[in-house]
Amino acid sequence: PKVINTVGTSLITSNLVIPAAMGVVITDVNVVGLVGTHTYIKDLTFTLKSPAGTSVVLFDTICGQHANFNLNLDDQAATATFPCPPIGGVTVMPQFPLSAFNGQNSTGTWTLIVKDAYDVDGGELTGWGLSINTNSVNCSITPTPFPVTYTFTGNGNWNVASNWTNNIIPPAILPSGSTIVINHVVGGNCQLNISQNISAGATLTVLTGKNLVVPGALTIQ
Repeated sequence: PKVINTVGTSLITSNLVIPAAMGVVITDVNVVGLVGTHTYIKDLTFTLKSPAGTSVVLFDTICGQHANFNLNLDDQAATATFPCPPIGGVTVMPQFPLSAFNGQNSTGTWTLIVKDAYDVDGGELTGWGLSINTNSVNCSITPTPFPVTYTFTGNGNWNVASNWTNNIIPPAILPSGSTIVINHVVGGNCQLNISQNISAGATLTVLTGKNLVVPGALTIQ
């Protein structure tokens, strides 16, 4: 999944490449299987950019304090009203028309851009696709391990950003290839006061002389 970070504002992109052999002149394009999680949908702006460079805002700051999304976007949908939360595979009109892409060639790289305008809350984009001239081109996002190291250098609770190098708290599910290092200040400790999952292939290291206290939940796969 593409992680929408809980620290600071976040901008993620996901690409879908259509080869020349599958390219067509667009007469209709829909976004299908747009699925993911986020604590507050109102924080997010979704934009689709075509290979020709045209950008369309799909939706922006909808649904107040509702969470998560699972929907399709179609100019010909029966409604322009987004249900809150927008889940269950519902099909609605985008806030701005996808017909802006009509007449372009579908060949090349399509980019979905998700902007999280606020701090603290986060989530992830897990999938999306396109249906062009009624033919679907699905983009299934698969987890990609990034060799990221998260280092606890402060004292106290796990979920306090200032206790971590660069103020970056590890994701709740640490992906394969990533590492958490506990290296708190002298005389201190690290309190795992939340739930943390260490995926297979990921590493949790407590350096010699350091203390990891687990009042929360720690799962190591």
